[in-house]
Amino acid sequence: MPQDPATVKAALGELEKTGKAGLQIHFPDIVITKPGTQTIKAATQPAPFISISSRIAKSKPTKYFSMCLDLDAPLPSFNFMSPILHEMQANLTGQGEPDAEGWIKLASDDEKPIAHWAPPGPPPFSSPHRYIFMIWEQSEDLASVEIRKRLGFGETVGLRPRPRWDQDACEKKLGLGKSLGSNYFTV
Repeated sequence: MPQDPATVKAALGELEKTGKAGLQIHFPDIVITKPGTQTIKAATQPAPFISISSRIAKSKPTKYFSMCLDLDAPLPSFNFMSPILHEMQANLTGQGEPDAEGWIKLASDDEKPIAHWAPPGPPPFSSPHRYIFMIWEQSEDLASVEIRKRLGFGETVGLRPRPRWDQDACEKKLGLGKSLGSNYFTV
């Protein structure tokens, strides 16, 4: 079985240790605030947006880069296809002031994500899959065009490059460094 990438291991370890997520994941019918929240496929079909905790947000004007990975495909006990890239988005910026709980909604000025949202779809006989969102501060030289170029992506990221995603290589190619925060849910 593949090992979780180093950044993912660190993020999961931090979430387990503190119980505090740096991100909220917003779907129309559910907001994931607590790490490991279990939900159903139907609730996670529309593309989510994320909010960043004001305790980890950088001062304005900061751009952020986010990714979502499925860590358990096709089965948690036999995850040879993992991780699978489920979404990649650049140029995220804070939208206004923090809400009452200290969350700042993020949105992108790009017309589309680097890799569009691929909704969770674990097989019916599978135990729950973990879907982790991670966020990094985006350097000024990392515009969407440059990200696509460094990763060898065209305008659209189809299914072929998503399974067995090499997260460590991706982070190295993009010069990402340590992630600022994360959160995950299970389906």
